[in-house]
Amino acid sequence: MTGSFPWIICSKRISKLVLSLKTMQTLLLLVRKNGVPEKIFLTGFAVCVAVSIPLAAYPAEFYFANGRVEEWMIYRFVACFLLGAFGLLLLLATALANQTASLSTRRLEATTFWPGLISDVLHRGTVLGLLIAILLSSALYLLWPGLVELTTTGRVYMHWSRLLGGAFAVFSIGQIVVFAVLFKMVETWQEQRLSRGQSSSAEEMEVHPPVASGANLR
Repeated sequence: MTGSFPWIICSKRISKLVLSLKTMQTLLLLVRKNGVPEKIFLTGFAVCVAVSIPLAAYPAEFYFANGRVEEWMIYRFVACFLLGAFGLLLLLATALANQTASLSTRRLEATTFWPGLISDVLHRGTVLGLLIAILLSSALYLLWPGLVELTTTGRVYMHWSRLLGGAFAVFSIGQIVVFAVLFKMVETWQEQRLSRGQSSSAEEMEVHPPVASGANLR
C-alpha cells in the first residue's frame, strides 16, 4: 500500500496537468471561433475588479475609521496587488488586441463597443501621460521615506504597506510604458500597410489604365 502511494500522487498531478491543457485548448478554440480575444481579456479584467473590491473594502473601511494599517491586512494587500497588476495587464491587452485587429482579416462587425472604447481612450497620449504622472507621484509619496532612511542610516524602517503600494505603482508604470511602445509599433505597421496599399493601387492604375468610353473614342 505504501509503495502505491507515490503513484497515486503522480496520477493526480498528471490528471491536473491534463485538465489544465484541456482548459487552455478550450480557450484557444473559443478565441479562434469568435475571433475576438479582447472579449476574454475584458472579462478577465472585470473578474479581477469584482474580486479585488470585496478584498479591499474592509481594510479601507478600517483605515478610514481608525487611521492605521494593521498586520492582518498584509494578505489582502498582496492579493489586491496581484489582482490589480493582472487586471491592468488584461485591460491593456484588451486595447492592444482591438488595435491589432485592423492588421488581420477579421470581420469589422466582430469588434464590440467596450474594447473599442477602451482602445480609443488609451490611444490618447494625454490619458497615458496623466496616468503615469499619477502613479509616479504615488510611488514617490509612498517610497520616499524608505529611500531617505536607506541613504541616511543604511536601514529601512518603512511600513510594509508603503512598500507594497509603491511597488504596485512602479510595476504599473512599467506595464503602461511597454504598452505605449507596442501601441506605437502597431500604429506604424498600420501606416505602412496603408501606404503600401495606396502605392500598389497607383501602380495598378498605371499598368492598367481605365478604358475610354465609346463617346470619347468617337
